[in-house]
Amino acid sequence: MGLVVRTDDNCRLWAEQSGTGPPLVLCHGGPGLWDYLGPVAGLLDDRARTVRWDQRGCGRSQRRGPYRVGRFVADLDAVRDQLVGPRMALLGHSWGAHLALRYAIAHPERVSHLIYVSGTGIDPDRGWHPHYERNLRLRIGQHLGRWETLGARSRTPAEERERAVLQWSADFADHADALRHAERMATPWLGINDDCNQSINAEVKQELRHDGLVARCRALDLPVLIIDGTEDIRPRWAVDSLHQAFTDSQRVSLAGSGHLPWVENPDGFREAVTAFLAYRGRPIPDAPVRFRARVRHEPDRSYAVLVEGPEAEVYVGTTRSTREVRTVAREGAAHLFGVPTDRIAEQHLDVEIPQPPYGRDGQWVRVVSTGGSIAAEDVADLGAAGQAHWFGREGAWFVTVAGSGTAVHPSEHLDFTPVLTAVEVAELRSYLARSAQPPS
Repeated sequence: MGLVVRTDDNCRLWAEQSGTGPPLVLCHGGPGLWDYLGPVAGLLDDRARTVRWDQRGCGRSQRRGPYRVGRFVADLDAVRDQLVGPRMALLGHSWGAHLALRYAIAHPERVSHLIYVSGTGIDPDRGWHPHYERNLRLRIGQHLGRWETLGARSRTPAEERERAVLQWSADFADHADALRHAERMATPWLGINDDCNQSINAEVKQELRHDGLVARCRALDLPVLIIDGTEDIRPRWAVDSLHQAFTDSQRVSLAGSGHLPWVENPDGFREAVTAFLAYRGRPIPDAPVRFRARVRHEPDRSYAVLVEGPEAEVYVGTTRSTREVRTVAREGAAHLFGVPTDRIAEQHLDVEIPQPPYGRDGQWVRVVSTGGSIAAEDVADLGAAGQAHWFGREGAWFVTVAGSGTAVHPSEHLDFTPVLTAVEVAELRSYLARSAQPPS
């Protein structure tokens, strides 16, 4: 009998658990399908306590939305909270691999291991899709005509199942057994939630273009295993950039298997997963005497902070405040090198803040913020126009304001495209001219 998980918006989710050992939660693909990962649980029952679940609106779970990636991440957290405990290993297949990745990015402290099975990567242009469409038609082969006929008209539930079986048969490398494997996947038939499928796929497509997933993956400090079959009709090079983005990842390609590698290469799949679950992460390198970081200016004028790691720079966070850059860098370096934050002394942290691309030396600016400061000199400058020069050592600007002299202001306090009155320009030019004269 299935278990029941209640989400924070009171949606009922079906779940089931089996096996003994550390918890491993499985996320099925689709989107819009139901859990079909029972065979995976069976392969791992002596090594892990597996938890399977039907995603919102799918299979045996309550058929209701909203169908949003963030909502599914929250649902997965409810499964963890109610059936697992504070931390879990996480395995996702196909769309479920992306869901597991998104969960790990949102809650890295709650994930011990991430297993990414037959996902399609994080490249924003989705260049793999034309290859998939072509390979799908080739693999369906002699059944292509029937598959196209069913796809061109409204279908009964029986025809929905028939078309799904024909399409899923292309996900197996062994043509002789492909239909049998697909039939097993479709039994019992619980119906595809097309609304869920379309909504989630559309959101993921937009997310890959705009959410900066590469940088977020680089900041993810946990062990990752990427598994795929060499005969998957989705080209595996689509996952290359994801593999390269992780700081601690392994990749296993299982020969002679397609999109569901545990079906056609169960021994190889079990061996890869069980070995990975025993892995405790890469050794922590000795912390350097000095820590180096730099800022990358983002288009929205925020500051992305990158710390120099043992092998390459690693993105550790973003802030909109120059004052917080060093804090972000310090905490990021501590996390990256596995040392207490207080071990990183202020004098041992070098942070480079380059001149932002939207500002140039000698240009007119207006002071539009004091960053919460109530100091008299800062308040006096608020709203004033001035002339700015970059001060690299401080990562900020020397701003000369008529009447009050020169003060240091970070970029976020300044408007670099101010509208100036003729009076302001005349006053500032006069002040600058007087300031340039030697004392008598």
